[in-house]
Amino acid sequence: NKKRTQDSKLIGKKGENYVCEFEKQKLIKINRKDLAEKVYNHDDHNEYPGWDITSYDENGNKIYIEVKSARKSKTVFNITASEWRAAEKQGDNYFIYLVENALNHKIKIVGRIQNPLKYAEEEKIEVKVSSYEIRL
Repeated sequence: NKKRTQDSKLIGKKGENYVCEFEKQKLIKINRKDLAEKVYNHDDHNEYPGWDITSYDENGNKIYIEVKSARKSKTVFNITASEWRAAEKQGDNYFIYLVENALNHKIKIVGRIQNPLKYAEEEKIEVKVSSYEIRL
């Protein structure tokens, strides 16, 4: 459905933009304007490394953020194989940010999952395979 695809792209973009701004403000508040200026939205550059935004923590270490956005609220979401591999590789520096109300003024980050593989191992989240790719 073309309309649903356009909607989901818009929802995703709004969520990414919101998280980008949130990360910049977070860094500015701790007097790291230098790092705030380096917060990078990969989608704006048609880059897909397995996360949406590269930002920084309070110690200046890079963090890698995958944004999952919803029109309302969402407790089930999909991540791609490349996102999962990036989470494996980046460990504690990889985050999934959950954004709800992406299309209105109530937009907010409702959850942050640091190192989703660790969460899965500790059974704090449930990970299920939802589809298989078959090639001929």
